[in-house]
Amino acid sequence: MSIEKRRHERLSFQGTIFIELISPGMSGHDGEVVICKTIDISQSGLRVGVDRELTVGAILQIGVDLLDAEDTLYLAGEVRWCGPDDDAEDRWLVGFELMNANDSDIEAWRAALTEMDGEKS
Repeated sequence: MSIEKRRHERLSFQGTIFIELISPGMSGHDGEVVICKTIDISQSGLRVGVDRELTVGAILQIGVDLLDAEDTLYLAGEVRWCGPDDDAEDRWLVGFELMNANDSDIEAWRAALTEMDGEKS
């Protein structure tokens, strides 16, 4: 039997996100960003499909384009789990827990999801 650990309801939402895997300037690297789609989102996390395995425990910068938002929201998230997608070859499913980080748009994210959740009711 599975024990549900989620604090917030998940919303089915397909939006574009940008995950910064390597920051520009680190060890002379130009940086590396992967563009992917969300599968579902909540106030405290998101589930995405990506084309590579991500390291569990990694803390990464995430940019999210929500439908009604004027600008990209920038968040920090920890990779909580990662596994191959049984429905798509060469795709991984990743669960992120969003962090209450300085200089992130976490409050705007939570407000937007509260509004989205209210609209679906």
